[in-house]
Amino acid sequence: MGSGASTLTPPSSPEPESPVTVRRHARSSQAVNQNNRHLVRTNEVAPIIIHNCREEFQHVSDFKEPIVFGSIADNMPEHALIKGKYFLVKDIPQKTDRKYEFYRAPNFRKACPNLPVWACGQPTERGLSTILDSLSNEGFTDILLFNLREEPVLFVDSGSDMLPYTIKDRDNLESLVLLGRSPQEADEAEARVRKEVIDLAILNDKNKFYFYGDIENPQKELRELTVQYEDNLLVSEEVYSRHMLCSHSVRFKRLCFPLEASPTDEDIDDFLNVFKEQECSTKKTHLARRAKNGSFLTIFLLKMCRIVKQMNRTTPRMFNQATIIFRPRKNAHQKTIIPMTLSLLKFLVKKHDEIWLTYEATKDLKSQHQSSKKFNSLQKGDYYSVRKLVRIIPNGVSIKNQVDQLIDHCSDYCHLRILIYDLVQKLERIERNGSQKTNDLIDRLFTRCCHLLERYVFLICFNAYLTEQFPQWFSLSFSQWMQRQPGLTRIRGNVGSPDIQVPVDLLFTGQHYLVADEYIGLDVLSTQSDVMVSNFRRINIKGFPIYGMAQPARHGVTKVTNHLLSRKVGHTFLVLINLRNDCSIELDGNTYSIRDSSWLEEPITHPLLHSQELEEKGEEIKKAIKTHRSVEVYHELSEPSEVIEVSSILTPQELALQQKLQTLDMQYYRVPLTHDMRPCEQDFDDISSVICEHCLKNQPINNTAFLFYCRTGKNRTTLAMAIAGLIMCHIQGFPKGANIGEQERVSCPNAQYTKGDFMIVQKLVRLLPKGQQIKREVDFILDEIFETMSPMHFHIREVIFVIYNKIKNAKNDEDKQHLKQQSIDALERYLYLIMFNAYLHHDKKIQWSRSFSEWMKKVAVKIGVYQLLDNLGFYDFEKVPTSFKTMKERWCNRGQNLPFQGSFV
Repeated sequence: MGSGASTLTPPSSPEPESPVTVRRHARSSQAVNQNNRHLVRTNEVAPIIIHNCREEFQHVSDFKEPIVFGSIADNMPEHALIKGKYFLVKDIPQKTDRKYEFYRAPNFRKACPNLPVWACGQPTERGLSTILDSLSNEGFTDILLFNLREEPVLFVDSGSDMLPYTIKDRDNLESLVLLGRSPQEADEAEARVRKEVIDLAILNDKNKFYFYGDIENPQKELRELTVQYEDNLLVSEEVYSRHMLCSHSVRFKRLCFPLEASPTDEDIDDFLNVFKEQECSTKKTHLARRAKNGSFLTIFLLKMCRIVKQMNRTTPRMFNQATIIFRPRKNAHQKTIIPMTLSLLKFLVKKHDEIWLTYEATKDLKSQHQSSKKFNSLQKGDYYSVRKLVRIIPNGVSIKNQVDQLIDHCSDYCHLRILIYDLVQKLERIERNGSQKTNDLIDRLFTRCCHLLERYVFLICFNAYLTEQFPQWFSLSFSQWMQRQPGLTRIRGNVGSPDIQVPVDLLFTGQHYLVADEYIGLDVLSTQSDVMVSNFRRINIKGFPIYGMAQPARHGVTKVTNHLLSRKVGHTFLVLINLRNDCSIELDGNTYSIRDSSWLEEPITHPLLHSQELEEKGEEIKKAIKTHRSVEVYHELSEPSEVIEVSSILTPQELALQQKLQTLDMQYYRVPLTHDMRPCEQDFDDISSVICEHCLKNQPINNTAFLFYCRTGKNRTTLAMAIAGLIMCHIQGFPKGANIGEQERVSCPNAQYTKGDFMIVQKLVRLLPKGQQIKREVDFILDEIFETMSPMHFHIREVIFVIYNKIKNAKNDEDKQHLKQQSIDALERYLYLIMFNAYLHHDKKIQWSRSFSEWMKKVAVKIGVYQLLDNLGFYDFEKVPTSFKTMKERWCNRGQNLPFQGSFV
């Protein structure tokens, strides 16, 4: 019978089974006689009881959590749920097209009439074989098969075929469930789900599990199927990969493209690598020769097709499509191909259409619009972020038009621009007629609009990449190219700011309020009594006419101007620079900013608007208040609001112009800076242009005073003063204290971090010529600014570690995340100051005729500064960087979570 001790025992009453104990029949044994005796064999796995010539293995469940039972609807049977909350639902629509019975795949078709591109929905196992055989029979000898699905899919044996099923959350049966983001995670998630389904099935003697065919009518196609073995359930990897062994013409790769928004840059790199590898194996010179002769390669990734169920009205469903691209080679009569099969995912999202993603590389795409219908501006994709994108991309209009033409050609099932437009119209209509019951719907629609617009913006960016890189056969990957395009990254992360076009009438409906800029505790430098402005200060370097302050009102502007232009101070000209990127207004001698009722602590910022747009928005606010004559304001958030009658209204620009009528020797500029985050190369350019305009032309420099202000006179003002101070040091020379051995020695705990000596900073310093001296000069400027603001807070360099050190005392994960975000934002600003000082050194001979933005893209990029910024983190303390390590993650619109109001632009 085997080794080990064994005993014969008389029959006894069986003990009740544990709910996690299962019994599985195994092989027979002849060692048991006809008497009802039981043989109990003890081994390292489990006791084996041989009874009536059957072996019954008792297994202990691997489940760490209790098994949860539930039903998909009322009056439906209860059964064990996958991971305690998921059902298995068929992945094939109830209503399919005419070709489904043959191809066993929804909507298998040629996706683009003029190009050899095919697309389809999720096929069955037999359907995938039919499709590949059909393409092979047409003469295509090389096929790439891509699975783009993030969500887990199991193929269930139905006898004649393996049908796809996916898991659904019992609390939200319409939405997809994502268990893995990378291909490896997705494959492993499917394997885990399969194992759990089998384990749950064999909990009962029937070894069956419940499968649903229709979530809208679950009683109609409820099936109990036997899933005792792995052979009864296949994962995607098994269904797709086996074709590589069965056919030399098929290659397979999984690429997890997201359900919403655009794919990551790394996703696109993986996608393109397949074609780059294929072409390398078939002579790259051949393709280059074809490109030279005017041929082009077009790559499509389609995700489209609307399935409409005629039930009640209509329920649109989305099915992700497969795409196959083939390029004829030398012998035109032979259908040999560069294989590009993009396949197979399924989207089921209630009342939403899915869209396609297009990848296009061409010198000149000569195609005509499919429709002669006159589109309005939004139907043409004329959104604010798209306009900004087109302006900064070389030949941006042409790049966008090529994408639009392809959208028009591939719009049989859905049209991306029209889909965005329809959703925008619905969003704005619901918002206008909205009530408390529709707030969640408005949020969902707004998010959906942003995701679709992000995809449209991505397509334009990707087409720009292909236009530049295709002739060079992709010398840069897409992620590397995007690293060198910070402007595009910022636009991609801020495509749908809800604050761009907010109606000013919200000030009179209780949704927006005016809150006083001046509040108790703001004036930590106690300068109100001297110049009637809070936190007025000067950089502590003799002969450097750089000043900062908080937001002034009319009397403060007059007082500060007279002070700086007085004989005692000695300046003959004043440059007033407004750094605010929110809208403020002066009412009867007090300045106010606009706040949302859901977040009164901070003004509504406008990170995408430039200076002139902000001034125009201020004019709209002024006109609206003039019309109403009264408005509700908060003077202190700790006190109730009050309604005030308004007699005098001034915008920030009018404050300066009014003072200029009395003082001709002054000039006003607006350079909006984003509060505490996202340093932008253009911000450095704008401040540099103002400083250089007055310093390079007018001598001596100290005759002109530069006065910066933001709402509080702290963070943004300090940054601007540091930029101006560095420029002036390069013009006049660095004073004592900026050279090696001259800086004050620091003796305190963690001094290396308060000095800014983080690993990532030292990495940048090593990349720069004379990097240590460049950092030393930045530290000198910051220290001199710090001397005048020590009662307020630490300066940009020191605050990095101070904020990070607070994480250990944070109350919850949300506070920890916020502190990490603040500290890494401060770290990024510090790095930008060091890079800006390197630029000042490098281009000093040409008097900075080249902008900092251009220098970063053409010079600094060579040493990898953008790779460094795309992997930003506190490697001194963390093995794994924070979630804000990449530029896109840091620069996305994460500052304010405001509700959608007004128009989607």
